[in-house]
Amino acid sequence: MSKKKKKKQRYYEKEENNTSELQRRKKNGRKLLIIAGLFCVFELFYQGLLQLEKRYFPLFPVSVYALAGILCVLFFTYLIMNRGNPKEKVTPEELSPKIPYDERVRLCRKYNERKEKSRVLIYFIVAISAVIALDFIVLFLFP
Repeated sequence: MSKKKKKKQRYYEKEENNTSELQRRKKNGRKLLIIAGLFCVFELFYQGLLQLEKRYFPLFPVSVYALAGILCVLFFTYLIMNRGNPKEKVTPEELSPKIPYDERVRLCRKYNERKEKSRVLIYFIVAISAVIALDFIVLFLFP
């Protein structure tokens, strides 16, 4: 290859990397906006629970237990949906060869679909964790 062709090729490779970087940033920005929106919703929910707690349950912290219970349920649901496996995608070749190939393909498709659905739970888990963390920070640092 001549030097001009190599330079053009490098230029196009850089452009492809820049577009993938831009797409990744947009995707991460959307995720951040979703988490921030959920944080606002759960913070409003939590503040409402605090107001109810002051009026009806002055001696028992219902709001913290309610939010922590929701967080635990979501976390264990996430673990059960993923079966505790952190791998991204499963291919039929990774499964036992004793299983027929059609069955392996079906199992992989089902597992990967379940993993995609469970990603939504992470948004809720992060938002609720941030609400609880903010409450503890306010509680202990700013009495």
